Amino acid sequence: MAFAKKQVLARKPYVWGDEGPNTFDCSGLVYAAYRSAGLGWPNWDRLNSSLYFSYTKHVPLSQLEPGDLLFYSYKGTVNTIHHISIYAGNGMMWEANSKDKGLLFSNIYSVKGLMPYGGRV
Repeated sequence: MAFAKKQVLARKPYVWGDEGPNTFDCSGLVYAAYRSAGLGWPNWDRLNSSLYFSYTKHVPLSQLEPGDLLFYSYKGTVNTIHHISIYAGNGMMWEANSKDKGLLFSNIYSVKGLMPYGGRV
């Protein structure tokens, strides 16, 4: 989580498909943050937010802890997950949002389609 916070505070820009060190998309920020913490996910997994779903233990939103992953889906299904972020605590998240908004510290409900559970590594 410290890595993601550092990137957001540095106001790094969003670029789709990037995983750093100077630009990120949503799954790229998650991939780089967990890689910096020593977790070795295969590189191809970072390209698809829904693939993280299979690598995590699912926990209800009421039991989220800082560092857990949040998933956003168009239709509430795994195969329509379109966004991923890192839970920061107190209903907030670290995310790479969009080209217009960049990397943000924002409310977990600021993006539509929050799945009813997070993912814990």
